[in-house]
Amino acid sequence: MDAVNTSIFGTPFFEISTVIFAVAAVTVWLTLVSNRAVRRTAELQAAEKALAAHYDAADKVLDDPALPEEARDAMVALVEFVADRKLSERFVVDFMDHDQRSSKAAPWASEMEKLRFTRSDLVENYHKAMMSGLIAMFLRWPSNTKHFYRFSAELAADNRRDAQIAERIAMLKKSIFGERNGSGTSMAAHC
Repeated sequence: MDAVNTSIFGTPFFEISTVIFAVAAVTVWLTLVSNRAVRRTAELQAAEKALAAHYDAADKVLDDPALPEEARDAMVALVEFVADRKLSERFVVDFMDHDQRSSKAAPWASEMEKLRFTRSDLVENYHKAMMSGLIAMFLRWPSNTKHFYRFSAELAADNRRDAQIAERIAMLKKSIFGERNGSGTSMAAHC
């Protein structure tokens, strides 16, 4: 008998090794799929919490007359971007391709800084709405999730980036829809 036909316990060795390989491959595949599902579930749970915080904080700031108009426009755009998958994906690609270090703070950032002393609740809620909205945007859609870690690292490097980020949101909104969407329709209706 040659080596290929050598049997172990009356079964050809080749057949046993094939079965063992197939079982091992399926086990590895199921483990990977299971791990991916667990990770995605955690991402969606985090996105759900971030969305709730975003909408709660946005509701508190959008109707406040002390909020600078440009900051309000950026927040409205962010609310729409968070709600629409195509807009969200487009924003994330634009945001991640843009060199944040070269960004200047929005012209209204000084107004927000002054409000920090007189209306700290407004500034804190604006920051909460901005950050939780961005986190939700990155974690809600699978195509955006891969950028979340880099976004987090860049954000950690400079925690006073609300105005820069809001300015990027406003600029992207203008590049997609022009100066203003005066028709009263949502931006999402245009995609």
